[in-house]
Amino acid sequence: IVVGAPFYGQNTNTGPGIVWIYHYNGPTYGWTVLWQSDSSSPPVRTYDSARNGTRVAISDDGLVVAFSSLPPSGTTPYANLRGQVEVLRFADISDLDPTDMYSLNAGDWNIAYPTISDQFGTDLQLSANGNTLIVGANNLLQNGQERGGAFIYTYVTAGASSQYTEVVVRADLGQNFGKTVAISGDGSRIAIGLPNWQNGANFGAIYLYHFDVSTSSFVFNTYIQSSGSENLGASAMSL
Repeated sequence: IVVGAPFYGQNTNTGPGIVWIYHYNGPTYGWTVLWQSDSSSPPVRTYDSARNGTRVAISDDGLVVAFSSLPPSGTTPYANLRGQVEVLRFADISDLDPTDMYSLNAGDWNIAYPTISDQFGTDLQLSANGNTLIVGANNLLQNGQERGGAFIYTYVTAGASSQYTEVVVRADLGQNFGKTVAISGDGSRIAIGLPNWQNGANFGAIYLYHFDVSTSSFVFNTYIQSSGSENLGASAMSL
């Protein structure tokens, strides 16, 4: 099990937050800490108000873990305002340290506005095998405006090297597009929440996409809308 505590260690709004990974060792020993972010190697974000563990996810076999750190607006240094996601891959459930660790962020998407939080990591989910990850970024900018978006990362191995390839889904809708995200077990379908959908009336909607093999991209399929001001898609969802 993976547990995030983004306000851990904070005294008057300071402290980096923490993530724990627990492993069940049977009725005799119970749950023990397998890994924790404040003693990791390499280290994760350690500055005050980093808020490690804002969102967490784990694969079905427990060998892939993802978590976001999402500092609040106004945090300094400004370069650290932008959200970040760490992905840990373990070779075996008994390992104390991950064999691979990847740091993901919105890259060049917000480079012209480094002091504005893109909210990258406001929500995230892993596919069942942990090889596909979706990350929401509901403040992602386009031409200086908050339009929102979602990033889908796929784990790819090529010889001795491995990396996460990136696909970005943008509907140019704003309205908190990407506030919540979900992915199917096989990684072929995604859902993206827009809790402020309908011209600020806050009805909310969920946009559904499927992966098109021929174009290697996620294609819009349909959407689910609310019939009232219910902020549909504001909290959490699952596929």
